[in-house]
Amino acid sequence: MDILKARDAPFDFPLIAFVANGDLRYFADMQLLVEFPARVYWDGILIGMELVDSNGERWFVRPVERTSPEPPQRRWWQIPPFWREQNVTLDLGLEKGARLRFEAVRKRVCQMHEADMGPEE
Repeated sequence: MDILKARDAPFDFPLIAFVANGDLRYFADMQLLVEFPARVYWDGILIGMELVDSNGERWFVRPVERTSPEPPQRRWWQIPPFWREQNVTLDLGLEKGARLRFEAVRKRVCQMHEADMGPEE
């Protein structure tokens, strides 16, 4: 199993991501792919995420490493508001998967959308 760093992957943006918790995400460029709120790193929700680029190349996220430094410890008067959560830069380790055809990706996205919307009335 060869692990490739996300910054070295030959992506053809945009990417669609199937997150292990059932969410669907979209990444238009590399910065959006490697910069997340700190809680995303601590919760480990990116492990197992499946990425598919616009050429149908498929990648699975295996290890995730934080590359941005830890911020200095804050004093009691420096507590930031909750809407200003700090972003961290992550280095995603990727395992290459089999190519997917557009129709297969479209079908998965539609199935996820239908599951989220519930049955028709």
